[in-house]
Amino acid sequence: MIATTLIGLFYGFVMAATVGPIWIFGFRTGVNFGFKPAIGVGVGAAIVDTIYSFLGALGAAALLTNPGTQRFISLVGAIIVGWLGVRTLISHRKPVDVTGAELNLPTGDTFQKTLKISLIATATNPLTILGWVAILTATGNIASGISLKLAFAISIGFGSLFAFLIVSLLASKIGSRLSPSWLRRIDLISAIAFFGFAIALAIKGVK
Repeated sequence: MIATTLIGLFYGFVMAATVGPIWIFGFRTGVNFGFKPAIGVGVGAAIVDTIYSFLGALGAAALLTNPGTQRFISLVGAIIVGWLGVRTLISHRKPVDVTGAELNLPTGDTFQKTLKISLIATATNPLTILGWVAILTATGNIASGISLKLAFAISIGFGSLFAFLIVSLLASKIGSRLSPSWLRRIDLISAIAFFGFAIALAIKGVK
């Protein structure tokens, strides 16, 4: 049980700490809106990671190895990630007000809002899905029995959440020290990254 839990924590942390669309979404949210909205992204990602890893441990991972399924997932993921890029670009174009030394950040993103977006984005992110397929295929029968499989999945979720906790804390600290021009630069870079991921996923989906 202890070994299974530690392995799950490790895999969950590594997957969440890997830079991808959801990581960028969490970091950009923390920089612009603070800790609570950013950790909302992390909670959503951790919930999806837990569910996918549990289903994968039960054998559902084999269903996602079908080329047709992977193409469909990639195309859906491209649409969602592209939408994140458009959303970020729109935010980038909005003016940011500064009163004296105090930066009045936009309040459009809240914990509940980013949680909902993260649930959808992570659930349809093929990088997340295929990443767990690869890990669970490589580890094989790392957990036997429903209770161990569930413990493995939950530990993955906590590992993922811990990684996003670090990202959220760092991003919110960085954001509180940046000027409006730097915040806009981060928005623009994030939007470009989202579009890049979306194009790559679309190409993968049509091949």
